[in-house]
Amino acid sequence: MDLGGWLRSLGLGQYEVAFRENAIGFDVLHELTDQDLEKLGVLLGDRRRLLRAIATLNNSASPPAAPAAPPVIAAVELAPTPAAAPPRTPLSTEAAGERRYLTVLFCDSVGSTGIAAKLDAEEWRDLVGAYLDAASAAVTEMGGHVTKKLGDGLLALFGYPVAQENDAERAARAALAIQRALAELNRRNAGSGKPELAARIGLDTGPAVLDAAGEIYGDVANVAARVQALAEPGSVLITARVQRQVAGLFVAEERGAQTFKGVPEPTALYRLVRASGGGRRSGQRNLTPLAGRDEEIALLLRRWERVRQGEGQLVLVSGEPGIGKSRLIEEFHARLRDTPHTWAEWTCSQLLQNTPFHPIAEWGRQRFGGTDVPAEQRLADLESSLAQAKLDPTEYAPLLAPMLDIPLPKERALALAAEELRRRQLTATTNWAIAGARTQPVVLALEDAHWADPTTLDALRGIAERGALAPLFVLITARPEFKPPWGMRSHHSTVSLRRLIERRFSTSSASLRLTTRCRRTWSMASLSGPAACRCSWKKSLGSCSSAVSKAGSRRSHRPCSNH
Repeated sequence: MDLGGWLRSLGLGQYEVAFRENAIGFDVLHELTDQDLEKLGVLLGDRRRLLRAIATLNNSASPPAAPAAPPVIAAVELAPTPAAAPPRTPLSTEAAGERRYLTVLFCDSVGSTGIAAKLDAEEWRDLVGAYLDAASAAVTEMGGHVTKKLGDGLLALFGYPVAQENDAERAARAALAIQRALAELNRRNAGSGKPELAARIGLDTGPAVLDAAGEIYGDVANVAARVQALAEPGSVLITARVQRQVAGLFVAEERGAQTFKGVPEPTALYRLVRASGGGRRSGQRNLTPLAGRDEEIALLLRRWERVRQGEGQLVLVSGEPGIGKSRLIEEFHARLRDTPHTWAEWTCSQLLQNTPFHPIAEWGRQRFGGTDVPAEQRLADLESSLAQAKLDPTEYAPLLAPMLDIPLPKERALALAAEELRRRQLTATTNWAIAGARTQPVVLALEDAHWADPTTLDALRGIAERGALAPLFVLITARPEFKPPWGMRSHHSTVSLRRLIERRFSTSSASLRLTTRCRRTWSMASLSGPAACRCSWKKSLGSCSSAVSKAGSRRSHRPCSNH
């Protein structure tokens, strides 16, 4: 059977001429996408039929026009002698597939059949095309790969073709970005009378095998599709396997466990609400008491006392990855529970170093709500906060709302050049931080400054230079390679964290030297009699205790047991 016969067998023979004019044969048939078929003039319903038929064709043993493949011997054979053994040909990558650990994102629109029936075919195409373009852009921005667009849905992979250590986080952020993009699309279309679109998104992660045609083998894709079907319109639903990898990075709600056909155990599900904005340590963890950081905590508390007296402070906590920068900030935060203050946290992301004001926007979604809260309510909350800080909402809200991901009415949007708008936004950010601190002491914690985008660093520079004018405590964590873009001021400090084992070793060495000196003094004094012995022991013990205290040891120095 040739291609024309195959099309006629599907009842789609009218497209045979278009396929032949564009030199489409069985060799490229599996590479066709929904957009390609649309360019060929294939109607929406026929595109779906063709894509299903192509998928079935890919899963079959051979295409209709191809000759039968030689049989594969699977039975156990007698081993030939070494001299007669033909060279073994290993399976090709195309035949064997590639094993990957993937996070799969499955997105589908809700009620598309009813919406399509109310619109002209071209209007429906434009509406769905804009939605799919926005969704694809969100996936690509987070490093994902869109493998299929099926009508009004898409399938995206994270971990292919390039795997990252945080693929699950990337997929979750992409899912939330798709919902935000769809809300923005609906807002733009509201004035034109176009119907609103809603999408459901499901995520799962796990091992899978991908073949050369892009087909996924394993339960991860099937589970993601079934999770998507259970999601509410406009929501993102993830499995427990995804939740374990993103715990603390997002606000999630438990949605119980579901039993899927073919999956041996019930699958616990969670609804993603928004990014937490508080970094990984915002998740619930059982923390052990902080040890070995008394000096650093004491320094932060001394700087905090200055802040409470009206002297703004900035402290940069620098250290290698995993050395305890975030744990130190968390412990300091716990010490302030009984002190009235405002805690604001900006968290930079390795994934979003080129997204302007990303930490500020994430904090804004956490503080004022995301797309689940009406835009009017978020804007009113922002204006109320500005009024409490004794700033004019009419002047500041149009500048700060875009930074905080709060939509503005068209009549209030500022018609300014990009550079002028940015300059005014930076000034407004600094003024807001200082004015808010004058109402109540503020701690502004910026996590992972080495990943901050340039615009966020510009905003931080203004706060760092003028922060001494108000009870504002700017607390920054960064790796040693971070170079602050601001000059050092009298109210700035730096805390460089060392490994605890190095500190214990230096203190233990000092104690050992002092103990040796103490014993030597006792031995010499014993030659002069008991009185001299007691007097010399008291002097040496006093000097040893004093020196050990200076060395930073909190362990008591005890005399030898034979005294």
